[in-house]
Amino acid sequence: DQISDGQTAKTGVVFGWSPSDNFGKLKDQYIAMPVPSAPGVSPDQTVWDGSSSELSVAGLSISAHAANKDAALKLANLLYSEKYSVQQFLGSFGQTLTKTGEHEYTVDNDKLSQLTGDNQYPGLSELLVGWIPDEVTIKGDSHADELIEVNKVYEEQRSNFDPVKDYIPDYVN
Repeated sequence: DQISDGQTAKTGVVFGWSPSDNFGKLKDQYIAMPVPSAPGVSPDQTVWDGSSSELSVAGLSISAHAANKDAALKLANLLYSEKYSVQQFLGSFGQTLTKTGEHEYTVDNDKLSQLTGDNQYPGLSELLVGWIPDEVTIKGDSHADELIEVNKVYEEQRSNFDPVKDYIPDYVN
């Protein structure tokens, strides 16, 4: 493993979003840090690029000329349904996830951590081809809790970002 051997941290900087996913048991040896600006440039003077399509690989498209367009659209509907979107995000029911009520799910964090530690993350996380509605509650997702904590370091920088002014269209990049 390039990051650690489980006892000794080997990597100084990682671009990632979950300390547990990146560092396992050594997660407390790492901290999130704000995006650096050039020397002498304050965050309110930094030029931000709010476009994200360069790094986004998730999505679905169906050809207008697909031979089995009805079947393809049925598959798309399944992928974007709550039932399958939640499973794409965190793993299958019965493995890492349990449906516990209407729009409510619970994560088996022990199983999720074990699989993650073995480099077998069972879901697609933010790369799912689906949609999780606002009324969905997912309980016990310690990875999401970590993400909230890690993101706090960026709050001051985000306050300087203007989604209209600080956007570079893809055709310019």
